[in-house]
This record gives sequence, C-alpha cells and structure tokens, in this order.
Amino acid sequence: MTRTRGAGAKQGAEQGAEQVMYTELQAALEAGAAPGQALTAVAADGVLAGVAKQLRLGRSLGDAARTVETGQPAADLLVRALAVAELTGAGAAGATQQSLAIVREDASLRRLIEVRTSQARGAAIILAALPPAAWLLFVAADRAALRFYLTAAGALSALLAIALGASAWWCMRRLVAKAAGVAMAADPLAATPPPRDWMRAAALGIPVLLVGGLTVGPTVAVAAAAVVAAVSLRRTTPAQADGQGGGATEAVELVAVAVSAGLPTGAALAAVAPFAPPAARPALSAAARRVHSGWAIDAALDGTALAQLGATLGATARWGAPAEPALRRLADDLRAQRRTAAEVAAEQLQLRLVFPTTLLTLPAFIVGVVPPLLWSTLGR
Repeated sequence: MTRTRGAGAKQGAEQGAEQVMYTELQAALEAGAAPGQALTAVAADGVLAGVAKQLRLGRSLGDAARTVETGQPAADLLVRALAVAELTGAGAAGATQQSLAIVREDASLRRLIEVRTSQARGAAIILAALPPAAWLLFVAADRAALRFYLTAAGALSALLAIALGASAWWCMRRLVAKAAGVAMAADPLAATPPPRDWMRAAALGIPVLLVGGLTVGPTVAVAAAAVVAAVSLRRTTPAQADGQGGGATEAVELVAVAVSAGLPTGAALAAVAPFAPPAARPALSAAARRVHSGWAIDAALDGTALAQLGATLGATARWGAPAEPALRRLADDLRAQRRTAAEVAAEQLQLRLVFPTTLLTLPAFIVGVVPPLLWSTLGR
C-alpha cells in the first residue's frame, strides 16, 4: 500500500511539473517567441524533452513533428500543432491553448479509466491468488500431502492446476488491458481487426474437449477446451493493428489550426498531411490532391475514416460559415465518443471477469486442492 501511494505521489508530481512546463510554453508563445524557440527553452525535462533536444541539435520543428512519438498522443498533438502553426502562420499561442486543453482532457481520461477499473483489477488479483493461497494453507496444515505429487495423478493434478491458474491470470490481465485501450479503439482511424476464425476455434477446441473428457474428467476438459478456443480466437485489437493507434481527433484539430491561418481547404489539408498521425496521412494527402483537381471537399474524403471531417468542411463551405469553430466542435464530439466508450468498457469489465473466474479459477482451485485432500484423507 505504501508503494502504491508512493507511485501515485510520484505520478502526481510528474503531472504537476508537466502542467507548469505547458503553462510556461504558452506564456512564451504569447510573448512572441517562435514555436521552436519556445519549445526548446521550456522543455528541458518531461515528456517533450526528447523533442527539445532534437531542436537544440539543429533539427527543424517540422522534421521533428513528422516523426514525433513521445508515448502520449496529446503531447504528440501539441508538437504537431506547433509545427502546423509555424508552417501556416497561424497563431501559435491559440493552437497551443487548444492543444493544452486536449492534454488535460487526455490526462482526465486516463485517470477515469484507472479509477473505474481499479475495483476490477483488485478483484482479478484476488481471484488469481485464491488457488495458490488455498493450496499453501492446506499444505501447511498437512505437509504429508506433498507426497501426493510424487504420484502420476499428483503430477498431472499439479500441471493442470498451474496451467488453469496461469490461463486465468492471462485472461484477466487481457480483459483489463482491453478495457483500458478501448478508448483508442473507438477512434474512426483505428485499424479494423481481422474477423475471428470460429471454425479454427472449433477444430482445436473440440478434440481437446473429447480427449480431456475421456482422460481427466468433464470439468477440466471444458476448461482446457475453452482456453484453447480463446487463444485461437485471439486477434489484434484495433489500437494495435498495424501499429496504427487512430488519430482522427488529432487530424481534425490540426486542420482547424491550418484553416485558422486563412488557408483554403485544399491547402490546409496539404499542409497538415505531413504532420498528421500516421493513420491519417494517406487520407489527407489523397483528399488534398482531389480538392486541387476540382473535387468538393466532402466528396474528396467520402468513404474514408475522415468522412466526418469532409462533411463538416463541406457544410461550412456551402454556407460560407467559418470552419474552425465547426471543426473544434467535431473534435469535441470525437473525444466524447472515446470517453463514453471507455466508461462503458470499464463498467462491463466486472461482468467479463466472470468467464475466467468460472471456467478457469474455480477449476484450478478444485484440481489443485481437492485431489491432494482426498488422497490425504482416504489414500493413506
């Protein structure tokens, strides 16, 4: 518990230092400093220290923004927004203020996920620790039962219990990690995972079920078949597939920065494309070429993951309305969708943990404790 409080205090101190750095960055930009100069001056430590070091070594802000990867999408967006502002002549202070709001929103979302999944994570740890804890208590009470594991049945029982317990722990950790990553998966640009191969799962799970039912009993057979089927059905999550973690919201924000500088739609898309998140670059580059060839902006992005961006720009162009406020509202809507998806996943996590508890943890407890108990009571 002390270690947990220490880690939380350290994380809070780091976040406080980052907020001070962001505040100083905004103050430098409002005072008239160039984006690259301001970033170099204030980001000596923290998440942007690597980018600042590149700038001190002579790399341009634009080059750094093309390959930026700080580990925090909100910080990456800040660097990209500064690069777009420097290229287009947009107000860097205004772009930074909007990006900082997103940094705070991103931190708030991470805290929300951590709080909402804390109970489920604690339950997963307790459930995974229950079988070995019960076994240790039993062995401490009757150490002679350890001789059971010198028999063939004892060795099989131990191996099955360890396999089931390890599978339960793996499933629980995966469910928790999936719940934490579902916000990114809700992004329209997140790569779509391949479909699950149910035929393959059946081809692997049914033989295990039949053989296990004839050799070790129906309970263990069902559990083993469920584990084999679950592993065979495992697929790459949208946030991981092809290394693409989305970026639709960030792309919309960057286009808003570009149009705030007075650029026409095609020029704004062309300016943003090199600095956008990798998943958004092909769609933005293709749309910029199409607009320059005479396409309407909504048609240029139709059928892509950024179709909402095209529809928003098209609507503002038809009515002569300013595009920047509409794009900011669209970005807010996309972030709200991610937040809702994270809240739903966190609420469903406790229910999803029923599967490894029923089919893996309980059989691991039975296989690990009951056979040596029976052997100790009846077999000697």
